[in-house]
Amino acid sequence: MRLRTTYANVTSTVALVLALGGTAYAGVTLGRGAVKGVNLAPNSVTSPKVKDHSLLARDFAPGQLAGGLRGPAGSLGPQGSQGPAGPQGATGTARAYATVTSTGALVAARSRGVAGVSKPAGAAVGSYCISLAAGIDASSVSPVANADLADPASSSKDYAQVDTSGADCGGKLEVITRHLSIDSTTTPVSIAAHRSDEGFTLVVP
Repeated sequence: MRLRTTYANVTSTVALVLALGGTAYAGVTLGRGAVKGVNLAPNSVTSPKVKDHSLLARDFAPGQLAGGLRGPAGSLGPQGSQGPAGPQGATGTARAYATVTSTGALVAARSRGVAGVSKPAGAAVGSYCISLAAGIDASSVSPVANADLADPASSSKDYAQVDTSGADCGGKLEVITRHLSIDSTTTPVSIAAHRSDEGFTLVVP
């Protein structure tokens, strides 16, 4: 007897195969590690499918947790102990420096390369003659002087200038100090400078 293939036969056969295959698939138990990353579709693992508190910080890319897991700032810790003293700094390059009081006294602890300071007889007010140490030629230096506000006689209206030719000091290095007088009652404001004994500092590079 010849078998005839009909649409009904084919349909019933396919349905039987799918039913058996589905049952068999449902009965398979996957082992540990059987599902690999390549088997997961993109974005298929979402928050509801992740067990709470199961991920670690190392599971996230750098910067992903910045600010999100930072706790409140702690209290200020105790003051640390004093560190050891640093090494002695290198010697400066200035050939000479000095601190001179308004009376013409040389402050030895804040001076080097200056042999002495004197007041010239011909210009006793606001003039100081500086004797540099041996080997320092006054004609070959470009010293700088400034009023020393630490001196009781000095104020913010005082200033110091250097005269390398030393007209009042016989050719020695001379420092001239002046005081500014400001009269704001006039129009325009009147400003005058006159020699005045003031404390100053001197640097010879």
